[in-house]
Amino acid sequence: IKPLEMRPDMSTSHAFSRPTVLVVDDTPDNLTLIGNLLQDKYTVKVATRGARALRIATGEQPPDLILLDVMMPEMDGFEVMRQLQANPETQSIPVIFLTARTEAADEERGLALGAVDYVTKPISPLILLSRVRNHLMLKTTRDQLQHYLDVERRKLKKLVDIAKDLSSEMDMDRLLGKILFGSKDLAYADRATLYLRTEDNHLKFAYISSHDKLPAMQLPLYDPDTGAEIHRFVSTHVALTGESVLLADVYGDVGPFDVSGTLGFDKASGYRTQSMLTVALKPREGKPLGVLQLLNPKHPETGEIVPFDPEWIGFVEALATQGAIALDNLNLIKAQERLFDAVIKVIA
Repeated sequence: IKPLEMRPDMSTSHAFSRPTVLVVDDTPDNLTLIGNLLQDKYTVKVATRGARALRIATGEQPPDLILLDVMMPEMDGFEVMRQLQANPETQSIPVIFLTARTEAADEERGLALGAVDYVTKPISPLILLSRVRNHLMLKTTRDQLQHYLDVERRKLKKLVDIAKDLSSEMDMDRLLGKILFGSKDLAYADRATLYLRTEDNHLKFAYISSHDKLPAMQLPLYDPDTGAEIHRFVSTHVALTGESVLLADVYGDVGPFDVSGTLGFDKASGYRTQSMLTVALKPREGKPLGVLQLLNPKHPETGEIVPFDPEWIGFVEALATQGAIALDNLNLIKAQERLFDAVIKVIA
């Protein structure tokens, strides 16, 4: 992506949510002391028994961190910890042992069971607050990393599935549709358009995802008078260079590009284009075979129009490359079939 192409600021505002800390201790005075210490910054839940703590931890709103006493009736803290770690729903909740047991062997056992920290009583308020804050920050970072990895795995799986489908398609019209709708789905785009490069160096509309009629107009890649390359349009620039272009707002600063066609389409149709991602259908070697243009991605959960996520662009480019290879292979097959038919006619 070229620097001038205005990758959007992907930061979003989220409602502030107070982390929840579950305090597990069979002594009411300890629960009151720790609760008063934490309540200004955290939502505090309490449990006086291990079984109750496990029910809270597996509830609809599990805690973000657990402060766990060791010496409790019926079920001690070590057994609670063991059951938390054995349950996939709770094993990622950080647990800090907060106990009067000061023996090194107890601390070693607690950490070996999976606790993130071991704090002994009597507590130091500043130390406890610092430990709680630090481990909540670590959990947030770990959760964000896990979310990122999960998203990357889903994107990769979707890309692989679409690429497999493209490679086995032998019908040209269906192949073009799969390239278009596969890319649209991959990027959560609201609309998409596919242009193909003609033999006389024009871009023609080949497929659009909406119900609009395909425009008959074609965009020349070279000036008919001077022979100079035409770079002022996003689609022709991408077709000539093979470089992706991302415009965060077509009604804002679009650099050197002429987007009057898009604005005119919006005016005529009532549609509102916001962001636009244009990617070349380029095999690993050779010039681009066409251009893929995606508009207005939607948030996968809310359906709200959002900026293109720059992290998705590489996946769209990879899919466009796979589509171009499939298209190139199919063109070669069709050419061979025509050649074979011509030879048969000569022989006949």
